[in-house]
Amino acid sequence: MIVDRSRLPTVIVVGVQKCGTTSLHHYLRRHPQVAMSRQKELDFFIEARNWPRGVEWYARHFDPSARARGESSPNYTALRRYPGVAERMRRVVPDVRVVFMVRDPIERLISHWVHNYAHGSEHRPLHAVLDDDLYLERSRYAMQLRPYLDAFPRGSILILETGELRRRRREVMPGVFEFIGVDPAFWSERYQRELHRSGPKRRKTALGLRIFESRLGAWVDRRQEPWRAIAGRLLYLPFSRRIPRPRLGDDERRQLADRLRPDIDEFRTLTQLAFDRWSV
Repeated sequence: MIVDRSRLPTVIVVGVQKCGTTSLHHYLRRHPQVAMSRQKELDFFIEARNWPRGVEWYARHFDPSARARGESSPNYTALRRYPGVAERMRRVVPDVRVVFMVRDPIERLISHWVHNYAHGSEHRPLHAVLDDDLYLERSRYAMQLRPYLDAFPRGSILILETGELRRRRREVMPGVFEFIGVDPAFWSERYQRELHRSGPKRRKTALGLRIFESRLGAWVDRRQEPWRAIAGRLLYLPFSRRIPRPRLGDDERRQLADRLRPDIDEFRTLTQLAFDRWSV
């Protein structure tokens, strides 16, 4: 079925996971000329997920009257697990603007482990996953970026560093707005609050995981922010325990940096950006 492109997204935040996509999604939603999907992660361009639902299903998530409309799906930068995303995206929305978010690759990996450990999908300690491709590949930004550079003009891809967005939000957001074609002068005082800012993390107990997998947990997961976070805290706090802040030893950090360095050096070459605050 052919769908009018005015009903499809003009901007897609493709990840990377644990690099601030949730915060950016909600910052964009605040702009009066932007309509981001209510469901943040549509995962439409993933064949094993929502691609079989068809373009008509996808189009129903967007407001055709908005100047810019979009979605944010970090799984679009899980190349080995979900191949072919950029090529499908080019076929359906060839003129889309792509936002590719990154952060220090080692800090991203640690945050990824904390996320999985807190949700009960990871039981190994941090030091046991440092050579696991599940974690390493999401931090190999050059590998994840290459398909998008093949599919879209370089000027259609914005590389956004999470640390810059956190430290210099007032200066960075106008550039994002200009990139997606809306008024760059807009500002909301709510931008001073960073969604999902790192704080003490908690791991659900066995009972907490059962609640998470229940209908009640599914209902909480469908709420919009900030209500989802509030409901989640109220529901799971009694059934969770605090996770100590994970730390890598100097040798572990050096070995991890050595594993990631070839890709990150290539990423700097591809983007012509220094990322001089990074540990790799």
